[in-house]
Amino acid sequence: MGMTNFKHPFLWIVRPDIMMGDSAILDEEFLEEIKDRENIEFLVKEVMERREGKTMKEKTLEWKKKVEEATDVGGLSYCNFDKFVKEAFKHG
Repeated sequence: MGMTNFKHPFLWIVRPDIMMGDSAILDEEFLEEIKDRENIEFLVKEVMERREGKTMKEKTLEWKKKVEEATDVGGLSYCNFDKFVKEAFKHG
């Protein structure tokens, strides 16, 4: 499938609804769909090895920090949601 070609560890998630016994059964249509997709390997390499991927990871971590700050007690999103709930109870 190409994922083993790039020599990096990865996590393959198999949902219980597509499992039968101890082995995964993947739909033939799915296997045909991904069989010739070399761009999957390219994208994984880009994210894991290249500068663009490292920049993407840094930006993701920045956004993660902003989201945590906004949703934490006293954060902007937390306060806005709290205000919304109080208004809803006033009118409900």
